[in-house]
Amino acid sequence: MTWNFRGSLSRVDFQTASRIALPFRGCGWLTGPGSQGSASPVLDAELDLVARDDLRILAIQEEAAEAAERQGLPAPSVTGCLYRLGDTLHLLVGVEDANLALIKTTLLPALIEGRLHLTTAIDFAGFAEDAPGAMAPMGITRRAFDQSQGAVYFDACNLSISFNAWGMDAPQERRVGQLMVAGEESHPRL
Repeated sequence: MTWNFRGSLSRVDFQTASRIALPFRGCGWLTGPGSQGSASPVLDAELDLVARDDLRILAIQEEAAEAAERQGLPAPSVTGCLYRLGDTLHLLVGVEDANLALIKTTLLPALIEGRLHLTTAIDFAGFAEDAPGAMAPMGITRRAFDQSQGAVYFDACNLSISFNAWGMDAPQERRVGQLMVAGEESHPRL
C-alpha cells in the first residue's frame, strides 16, 4: 500500500543557520491493494521535511525501538512516520543533510514563490488487518489509524519535486520533475 501526498510549501522554519524544516500543506490519499475496490478518501495533509537528527525523528525512532523490544524483535530502521488527527493526515520525514542543503540553496526561492509542488509516495506493508504479521512490531489496523490511535512508521520514501511555472528562458531539464530519496544515502539527481 502507498500513502500519496501532493502539496506546496506553507512556510520555511530556519532552526539554525544550517538547519531548516520545510512544512508543506496539501492533500493525501491511499492507494494499493487492500482498498477493497473503493476509492480512498482524499484528506487534508501536512508534510514536514526535517533533518534526520531532528528531535521528532529521534522520538519516533525511540518509540519504534521500544515497541520492537517489547515483542523481542530487533529495533527497526525508522526515518519517518505518518499519522492521522481527525480528518488531517500528518507526515514527518527525516531527510539527509545533503538533500536539505540542496533544497535550501537551489530550490528554496522557487518553493517560496509557489512555483514548485512536492509529491511523495510512502510505501508500507499494509495495515495489520490487511496483512497479518507483515508489519510487526509496528502493525496498526486501518480502524485504529482512521481513529487517530497509532502511526505508520517507514524507513524511506520518494520525494518528487515538480515545476509548474518556469520562465520560457529556463533550460528544458529544469522543467521536468526531479527525484530525491529521503532516508537513503543516495544524492538527489538535479
